[in-house]
Amino acid sequence: MVRWTVPSLLVAAGAFAATPSVGDETDHRLAGTLLAITGAGGGDLIRMRTDGSGRRVLARDVQSAAFSPDGRRIAFARSGDIYVMPAAGGSARRVVGGPYRSGNPTWSPDGTRLAYDSCTSGLLCDIFSARVDGAASIVKLTSGRSRPGDACEGEAFVGFSSPAWNPRGGTIAAAMSCWSEEDPMLLGAYVDASGTGVTRSFTARAFGSPDWAPDGARLAYRNRAGDAALDEAAIFTMRRDGSQNRRLTPLRSNTDTINNADGPTWSPDGTHLAYAKASSTTSGVPTQTWIIDSTGRHRWLVATGIVPQDWAR
Repeated sequence: MVRWTVPSLLVAAGAFAATPSVGDETDHRLAGTLLAITGAGGGDLIRMRTDGSGRRVLARDVQSAAFSPDGRRIAFARSGDIYVMPAAGGSARRVVGGPYRSGNPTWSPDGTRLAYDSCTSGLLCDIFSARVDGAASIVKLTSGRSRPGDACEGEAFVGFSSPAWNPRGGTIAAAMSCWSEEDPMLLGAYVDASGTGVTRSFTARAFGSPDWAPDGARLAYRNRAGDAALDEAAIFTMRRDGSQNRRLTPLRSNTDTINNADGPTWSPDGTHLAYAKASSTTSGVPTQTWIIDSTGRHRWLVATGIVPQDWAR
């Protein structure tokens, strides 16, 4: 493997972020439907308009969820299993079950498979894929160990989580954690959807929650870019090849002290992103839904106590 390092991820101060204006959009209802969960750790699965209105509960006790590419179905994780249900609501069918804790489903471009992470304990997770129709065809996509040349080379333990399937091809972006006896490094990786393993890996301070733009050319993700003691993270975007890396959301400042952000999801037209933002200076846990345009210049609050999961037409 060729080690792929994105230099701008290593020096947070070098990443560009436009000075945002807050709440200055004249029309806060954009096209499409947001999928969200009440609470950062899991709760009611709801769908709502992009201004936060029209909320409807679809399922209970859900940890993560994603719309199918055509927007007609929803895959979601509950109690360590993966389910699929109609996007309008209705009966849910279990697709993935078993003794391990599975979550963070993401759809293949043709809507026939789901990729997801499955963990034996803690950060000991790998990426798998399974057919949506329930056929016995589960494929393990990562090996749980480092390979020569990748960003985790030489580390004793390697785990993969939070997969995001590129809508234009066979690449899955994922968070890659590696550690020996010290705290784990949270890196980024591209995983081949056919099962050949990691194709690229790159260093970041706390890579997580990747999401591809609809054209498959850009990737949004969470990365720690502020004060490590505050566990502060921001939303970044970059091109698929690692170029044009930039920070979209602000960092801690004297006037805005709770900027910890996570879970970006692109709008269907690729012009905006919804993301979760902290609402408390005490916990720093993202519990609000915000929307920001792809330039980083305009952002506004949509809802409190709700964490976005996906955005469909």
